[in-house]
Amino acid sequence: LDEPDDFRLNSDTLVLSWDKVKGAQSYLIEIPGKDRPVSTIKNEVPLEGLDAGTYEIKIKALGDNVETEDSEYATYTFVREAETGS
Repeated sequence: LDEPDDFRLNSDTLVLSWDKVKGAQSYLIEIPGKDRPVSTIKNEVPLEGLDAGTYEIKIKALGDNVETEDSEYATYTFVREAETGS
């Protein structure tokens, strides 16, 4: 499968999305600081709740391992700004 691409971050909801990968059964997302990868059938993942800092988020499309093999990881760099009290 092709790697996920065309990443978009909704700055209001902090949801990261990407173009659907043809043939993907689901997606696996590795977020630094999380105990285990996130698996989803949607082509999006929420990033709220992360501490301030820079994150190298890895996303790959998962195939059915019969007709389609998993993609390589694509990387998205996410910078979480520190919350400011107002």
